Amino acid sequence: MEEQYSRERVLYHNNGNLTQALIEGEVALPVGKPEMERILMVRGHAQTAQVELLDGRGMTDGTVTLCICYLCAEGKVHAFESVSTFKHTAELPGAQPGMRGMAEAFVCEVNYEMIDPRRINVAAVVDVRFETEEERDLCAMEKNRVPENVVPLIKTLPLTKRCARGTAAVEVVGDIELPSGAPQAVQVLCCQGYVDILQAFCQQDAIGVEGELKLNIVVGTEDEQTPMIQCFPQLPFSQMITAPGALAEQDVTVRAQWKDLFARVNEQGDGLHIEAICTLEADTTETGEIKAVTDAYAIDGNEVLLEEQEMRVYTNRAKAKGTVPIREQVSVPLEQQPMRVLSCFANACAANATAMAEKVCLDTVVQCDVIFLDRSEQIQSARCEIPVHLEEEAPGMIPEMEVTAEIICEQVQAMPGGDGLDVRVMLAWKAEGQREQQMSLVCNMELEEQEEKRPAGIVIYFAGSGEDLWSVAKRYRVRMEDIRYPGREENLPVQAGDKLILICR
Repeated sequence: MEEQYSRERVLYHNNGNLTQALIEGEVALPVGKPEMERILMVRGHAQTAQVELLDGRGMTDGTVTLCICYLCAEGKVHAFESVSTFKHTAELPGAQPGMRGMAEAFVCEVNYEMIDPRRINVAAVVDVRFETEEERDLCAMEKNRVPENVVPLIKTLPLTKRCARGTAAVEVVGDIELPSGAPQAVQVLCCQGYVDILQAFCQQDAIGVEGELKLNIVVGTEDEQTPMIQCFPQLPFSQMITAPGALAEQDVTVRAQWKDLFARVNEQGDGLHIEAICTLEADTTETGEIKAVTDAYAIDGNEVLLEEQEMRVYTNRAKAKGTVPIREQVSVPLEQQPMRVLSCFANACAANATAMAEKVCLDTVVQCDVIFLDRSEQIQSARCEIPVHLEEEAPGMIPEMEVTAEIICEQVQAMPGGDGLDVRVMLAWKAEGQREQQMSLVCNMELEEQEEKRPAGIVIYFAGSGEDLWSVAKRYRVRMEDIRYPGREENLPVQAGDKLILICR
């Protein structure tokens, strides 16, 4: 059979469900650190590395970095880090070797118990979400290759093409000053944050990325009244990434994460020196459309033999983002009533999202750790989990869409209030929805002549429930313009019970 189609390379993107990995074990205090009297908080950060795809499964390895803050017997605050590696395998329908695989990891829960002054047991639950990308040949029949006396059903389908890809590692370095009048800093206790991509653009064979490394840093001092200082520095960066095939009008997607984050107090004790590596993966795509033949029939009595292929197409897409504040009152035992907050951290677990009509529904849990001085000027800590349910405006969203979402704690603040702590967090969220549809596309056809020809004449037909103009025209082998019905002049769809007059030429 002579080829009658045009070939296009189409990009397919699939999101897997959230799965969980458990990392547990014993953490030992580094040599030279004073022994632990009481744990104040344990914060976790997860990163993924290589992703391997098998038949219906995804595999990744990564690291979980735990920051442990504690009090020693002298009542001073100390901290250390522990890094654990993990491997995780999850069911991933549709995954095949050769596809591109990506994975994100979020520490959603950390439980710990002190064994003795130099050891603790830690169990961290990590949410892992896989994504896959693949390029497939789309072989759609061209309309001008349809034989005479054959009526085709033409549909305009959206398609996405991958154009260029590039990766880079950006070194982010900066020096910041601590608040004026603050006690002299002696050590960094905890340093965490996230990468915020502010702008990404294309030019000839390159992708430009501008962003910020936003940090939450706590430093310790020798001052009993202010034993720790918290600051929220933002270090900007920009990078041009080589990406052969990139052009100015293409869309850009950037994935970023930080690695090897390091902060230290300067010699004067009034500032910090920060170094980090931000890894960037940038892709460019073009979104277009193609007019494809999805069905056909002959009007001269011949039989049309169709060669079809099954394809997935995304018939709808929608994106939305925004910010929303949340607030929670955290109870504290009466004997530990807070006088002054020293530091606070918050992170959101991986978000579950569902689409509604012009809205998106987001569910997550925000975990907070607060260190404070009680009224006896003793250092205390409190942990809380805040369930979050959001229903936000999202133009273009429809219930049939599959949605992926990300929620980041941009700002966190805590202060004494009521019978405990008043915790306030500013959440930044973004969601992307897409509706997938399975379709049969015609890539080739041929005519098989029939001996019996259809007689000419007029047929009166009453439309049944669920019938449309195409199905009736195909059944009686007439052109759709040769059907008279009540809504024809207004180009309305056929309704059940409509009287149709079919002119068989």
